[in-house]
Amino acid sequence: MYDEKRKHPRIQVDIVPVDLQQPADANLREKRNGTVKGISAGGIGIVMERPFAKDSLIRISFSLGTGYEFNGMLGKIVRIEEGIKESIIGVQFINPEEENISRVEKYIEEKMNEKGKKKIILHDGTVIFR
Repeated sequence: MYDEKRKHPRIQVDIVPVDLQQPADANLREKRNGTVKGISAGGIGIVMERPFAKDSLIRISFSLGTGYEFNGMLGKIVRIEEGIKESIIGVQFINPEEENISRVEKYIEEKMNEKGKKKIILHDGTVIFR
């Protein structure tokens, strides 16, 4: 639901390939691939076959289209929903650059406007779309 109260509004996406590297600070990084299922300025939901362990620090690279490329964003796996063939991981961005936050927020607002949803800022600063 798009008008739920969250710290950062999120949208569902289905077609975005993502590259993940772990550990985030090692020279020899293990790489895995996944698909972005949801994104907000605070984090990202990714479907993948072999998830890294919860609390792992990873580097995430993905593109939401022209002008929305993200390379090597640092994240922490905060949730894993294990499935039979695939799992969904919830990744919280760690100290994202303000420019990256702004680009994610702009992307979300554009996609919500395409669906006829308008941005509403509540008195406490929470952003929702209706």
